[in-house]
Amino acid sequence: ASLVSRVSICECTTMSSATDSNPDTYQWEALSLTNQYRTSQGRSALCLEPRLNQAARNHTIDMSVNSFLSPTGNDGSSALVRIRAAGYEPTHWGSTL
Repeated sequence: ASLVSRVSICECTTMSSATDSNPDTYQWEALSLTNQYRTSQGRSALCLEPRLNQAARNHTIDMSVNSFLSPTGNDGSSALVRIRAAGYEPTHWGSTL
């Protein structure tokens, strides 16, 4: 069995609620720590984005079911393709495993 954690965040003007993307405790903790650091550096806070979270969840399932660990999907898709397929058009984006 493998454990893959995912956090899908974007810049926002209001904080997401738990029902927005059904995040787990680790996602909220990662977001909280990230925002503490960002605001201490004069940067804007980030929020969880449900469409990005779903794209990440789908990729996590793909990797688990097909026993691989890669930023490239089993179908050859890139993270950007999966982000756009989820209905989100980023101005900036990044992906890490």
